[in-house]
Amino acid sequence: MSGTVDDLASLSELDEKSLLEEIQARYEQQKIYTYIGDIVIAVNPYSSLPIYGQANWMQYKDLKIRSELPPHIYEVSDSAYQNLKRNRFNQCCVVSGESGAGKTESTKLIIEHIVKLCRHETNQLHQRIVQVNPLLEAFGNAQTVINDNSSRFGKFIELNFDSNGQILGGSISEYLLEKSRVVSHNEGERSFHIFYYLFAGLDKERRDANLLNSAEDHRIMNQFRGEKIYEDKAEMAECKKKWDELLSIMTSVGFIELEIDGILAILAAILHIADVKFIPDPNSDGVLIQNENILGLISELLVVKAEELVKALISNTSSVGTEKVTSLKNESQANDGRDALAKALYGRLFTWIVSKINSLLKIQDRMATNEMTIGILDIYGFENFKNNSFEQLCINIANEQLQYFFNFHIFQLELDEYKSEGISGSAITFVDNRPLLDLFMDRLGMFDLLDDESRFPQGTDQTLIDKFAKNLSKKPEFKLPKGQGLQFMITHFAGSVTYSAQGFLEKNRDTLSDSIMRCLKTSTSLLVTEIFNLLPEVKAGTYGRNLRISVLMKGPVKMQPVNSAALKKAFNLGGTLRANPTMSDGMAPGTRTLATSFKTSLDSLLQKLMAAQPHFIRCIKPNAAKEPNHFDKSLVLQQLSYTGVLETVKIRRQGYSTRLTFPEFVQRYGLISSVFQLTPNDNGSQICEQIMNKSELKDWQIGKTKVFLKYQHVEQLNLMVTEASKKIVACQKFWRSVLAQRKLKSLKAMAKDCSDQWQALCNVISEISEKEFSIQKSLNEQDTKDHQTFLEAERRRKEMEAISASQPAIQNNAAGTVRAPSSSAVKSTAANLFTPSANMGGIPEESSQNSFLMSLPDGFAGRQTVNSTTQILLTETLGKLGQLSTEIWAKLYYMEKNAIIGKVYLRDWEVVIDDTDTEYNGLVIGINSSAFDHLDDSESKSISKAIGKGVNIVRDVEGNIYLKKLSKCDIFIKGYSEPDRFCFSQEVGASEGKLKYDQIKVFDMKVFKQRLVREIPKTNWDPYYLARLCAFSFAFVKDCTRDVETPCWVCLINFLALDLFGKPAVIDELQKAMKLSDKDLKEAKTKWAALDFRRRIDGFGGGRPNSSRDSARM
Repeated sequence: MSGTVDDLASLSELDEKSLLEEIQARYEQQKIYTYIGDIVIAVNPYSSLPIYGQANWMQYKDLKIRSELPPHIYEVSDSAYQNLKRNRFNQCCVVSGESGAGKTESTKLIIEHIVKLCRHETNQLHQRIVQVNPLLEAFGNAQTVINDNSSRFGKFIELNFDSNGQILGGSISEYLLEKSRVVSHNEGERSFHIFYYLFAGLDKERRDANLLNSAEDHRIMNQFRGEKIYEDKAEMAECKKKWDELLSIMTSVGFIELEIDGILAILAAILHIADVKFIPDPNSDGVLIQNENILGLISELLVVKAEELVKALISNTSSVGTEKVTSLKNESQANDGRDALAKALYGRLFTWIVSKINSLLKIQDRMATNEMTIGILDIYGFENFKNNSFEQLCINIANEQLQYFFNFHIFQLELDEYKSEGISGSAITFVDNRPLLDLFMDRLGMFDLLDDESRFPQGTDQTLIDKFAKNLSKKPEFKLPKGQGLQFMITHFAGSVTYSAQGFLEKNRDTLSDSIMRCLKTSTSLLVTEIFNLLPEVKAGTYGRNLRISVLMKGPVKMQPVNSAALKKAFNLGGTLRANPTMSDGMAPGTRTLATSFKTSLDSLLQKLMAAQPHFIRCIKPNAAKEPNHFDKSLVLQQLSYTGVLETVKIRRQGYSTRLTFPEFVQRYGLISSVFQLTPNDNGSQICEQIMNKSELKDWQIGKTKVFLKYQHVEQLNLMVTEASKKIVACQKFWRSVLAQRKLKSLKAMAKDCSDQWQALCNVISEISEKEFSIQKSLNEQDTKDHQTFLEAERRRKEMEAISASQPAIQNNAAGTVRAPSSSAVKSTAANLFTPSANMGGIPEESSQNSFLMSLPDGFAGRQTVNSTTQILLTETLGKLGQLSTEIWAKLYYMEKNAIIGKVYLRDWEVVIDDTDTEYNGLVIGINSSAFDHLDDSESKSISKAIGKGVNIVRDVEGNIYLKKLSKCDIFIKGYSEPDRFCFSQEVGASEGKLKYDQIKVFDMKVFKQRLVREIPKTNWDPYYLARLCAFSFAFVKDCTRDVETPCWVCLINFLALDLFGKPAVIDELQKAMKLSDKDLKEAKTKWAALDFRRRIDGFGGGRPNSSRDSARM
């Protein structure tokens, strides 16, 4: 074979040999992906290949013709995403195969590609979705003999999208975590990855404080003595790197520091619980604890009473009628109870982590309509080990269910439709595994029998085997080897597997004893009560407790010594009681077994898969040694055989994988023949046939209500629709161009007409101007002549007067006297002709300038005004402090244009101000209306009408306040350059006062307490200055350099900080840092008690304080 055939359905010869040789040839050419129609086969290369990453993401984006590129898993993710957008129908990707075949890596590649296909640069949700996979792998994956990163749980990841194909959120469903691996595993295997990361990454100080000195000393880490924890230093360094990455991911995804500390504390407790050793008690039939030194630390980590823990480990109390009966545990029962506690803690912790992740990935836009999902199933592969127990049985049944779904969708559903629609289909046969599923799922099937026996306190694994033999011996899939004790054999679709029933009943019950649960109920750990769903019961208790999250011990712990023998006597557990060798915790009526939960989970999963269009990825393991470039023909052929690959190739080649109703077909492909929808009066069969004839495709059929297409037809029809759409768009472009040209021509004509009219007007004005100029010129010339005439006459007159003066006057002169023009007339004419007009230019009057200034925007508050407003707000708050509920942890004042327009009381741990799409416009922001659902005052309701985009505010249990920017505009922490006036964290200074899209701590409670330490020893306290430290402001600005001019800002007052005033416990807490003497301490307590703002508010009710220092600071 050449290895050039991308689709096995196109092979000329269809037999197992041809398929195997083609897959092998492609594998040797590093072509690990091969198509079977619309199904992808992925052969694990056990090495890194340069076929992933950014360049390949872009190639497999909205792929029109699949054959243009080599087969790839990216084609599956792109096909699922494009079908989701195009057809508006849920999609699912089913990744299946044996353990070690590469299912987990394939799942990660699919998710990564889908996220890249719809990524928006400003959305952090995409990054979180990609990051949760390494987190789940650390807690849910482990090394087995056939896979170094085997998933020991099943997960179904659902990505939610809006109608535009953008991710809204996500969720993860987890199935059947292999909890027993925490306390035991087969030789050559390991426990969960997280324990190895923990020992490689935890610093020595914290390891010592929690007695985690050496990994080899713990049973979980070194079940088989002499086994290496890490193969070499390189592996330990890699685990250290994974630890650092894991902590970074948890922080990035949204886990707070206290939650991370609580998780690590429970992991440490599990390590120590598994190390507890029991020895027979010489004075009774019970047991004693050999290594009692670690019980104190376990109780500290779980925050339970040590004596209650000891009692729960060595005895069991049950109710008989109205009385309680206490029985001592023998060594075997004590070991089982210890392991049950460790498994329960880890299993509940894992479920809590998944739940926490789901809360962080939840749908962000609850207003979105037409929500759609893409589901990706990554479930444990078929397993057949040397020792197979209850976990392997459930894992293989899950694979049987997936194989049934594959058979149903690929074979049964298709063949049934051929028959109902009157289509001549090919005679395809396949192996139906429904009878084997009935063996487990039917009434009186194996799971029902297991549940029945689990409810009997006297039930044993042997009685279970007897019940199997009695009820299932006639089933061909069930075999009971003679002389094999607790073993039985099941013939699965992938081969026969021998199981051992040892421990089946205990694992199926999956319950903790009453004594263990009572012990856990006494815990004051917030995390322990939460993972065991005890929190409502604790809150309803009659005694008060301060719940806190479990944390790793950061220094030496002073623990009370524990003596199990003394405690046994104190609890009256003496020799009068005997251990019951057949004692079992049994099951309370109505308690769900693990088998029942597993069946329910499988049913739920199958319903989700049935409600979506599936895409199948069959992962193949090329060899059992996990070696690259090694192709084991017999192993691969075995996998191809039991997964029905040959039958799949035949039905994909001869059958019709796509079946659409007439309306669906016309809606998708009617464009090919210019048909857009079907009416009730239309002949659907005839119209669909017309479309297919127009496409000139072959080998399709039309049934009674559906059109039957081969897998290659869909790609060809989609391409035709795309081409038809392009032609329509081109036609639209042409006619739009014609219309635009016509409009342009009309506009040009109008413009020319206007231009001509304007030119004509200009010509008229020019003619009038020329005539006026001619007239003025003529008048000018006439005036010049008249003036010359006047001058000449004047000269002659003067000459005549001179002559007359020298000669006798001539009395009777016959010539007439010439009259000269008046001087004023000449001057007036000159003024009219040559003096410039006073209206040709000048400076505007002062009133105009004032009008211009008055038109400028008002309300840009300066720094002094802002601080004065903050001071007034603080005074008002302090005056009402005694009236406020202790549940209110902060108060926001929202200012615009130097006027308070609203107040926000924060009752929850978190509040969002402005998380809509309306951006800050430089003048006004709004407040998200959802923050005011519980407020009825008119002020709050008026605020909720103004919507904008702003910040997210979070406060933790210690009183620290965190801000995260949501808007595109700058958000600026006011006064960041003057840290002495506020209680800012170092992050504020490092960011130069600017908020980022990542969350930063703004109000630092530790800094606040340091300020108190600095002020308390002073003789003259300034109470108002101390109160001012509880407040800070942040501004919405367009330019950070002009923050004092912003018209819109928020003042936040931290009530938790205010509530510290006047409490003597605060002095006790700060005493060590202050280094006060007893006398000074007493005086400080007296003064501090007088500073109770809830009682002493007179000094803050009259406006601004008189302190010069406070005035300067504000």
